[in-house]
Amino acid sequence: MKKKCIGAVYVDSGQLMITDPCYLKRWENDKFVDGKKEAPYSYSYDGACNATSSVDQVGVLNLRTSGILNAGLGIVFSSGYGDGEYPVFATYNQEGVRKWNKVNHKVNHKVNHKVSPSVS
Repeated sequence: MKKKCIGAVYVDSGQLMITDPCYLKRWENDKFVDGKKEAPYSYSYDGACNATSSVDQVGVLNLRTSGILNAGLGIVFSSGYGDGEYPVFATYNQEGVRKWNKVNHKVNHKVNHKVSPSVS
């Protein structure tokens, strides 16, 4: 397995989210209302902030339409060290297929780390 830096992401809210871009049209860009610290979290800025300020600092974001809960539209997690630039790594198997790993923000994130496309 090879681990390769594939780029960087900039954080200004102390959190990161993984979602399919086709779901972004359903994103609710609302205001953070502190208080809901347990799941389910809505697919919104408020849901993201409440998930990352919970004890686990992570949460699955959901969308409720017509009374049906659509789970898993995104996952959000605390960046670990606040705002800054974070490198993004992918792990490739022997066939060169990219495999995504569980995020380990306490080990992999380095604030303001200058990214180079090297393989480690």
